[in-house]
Amino acid sequence: MAIIFLALVLIVGSYVFYLWATYIDQSVTEGTFYGYTIGQSKLEAFETVKNQYQNKEITGIHVSEPFQTIIPEEQKWILLEANDYWKVFPTKEQSFFDSINITFENDKIIEVQRRR
Repeated sequence: MAIIFLALVLIVGSYVFYLWATYIDQSVTEGTFYGYTIGQSKLEAFETVKNQYQNKEITGIHVSEPFQTIIPEEQKWILLEANDYWKVFPTKEQSFFDSINITFENDKIIEVQRRR
């Protein structure tokens, strides 16, 4: 029984250590980060998103609801254009815990943040 308890503690402890060791929380307010440049317009950022998606560098984007494959391209732009906060998923699973967050003000990027 003690060995099972110790094994569980070791497994949980290892997982917590893994999460801590691989945690990323970086943000920039000047320069370029993950292909997005501070001061870049929404249209330019949309082109970056499209290129990254086509090159499979990202798997999705989220504003108020995730993009579905059935949404026509022009509607995607309308959804993005109306929002000042985009969440781009660089992983295959579109995990809530792994995203690049892009914040706009006056239709220009003011901050790019990576969280994992």
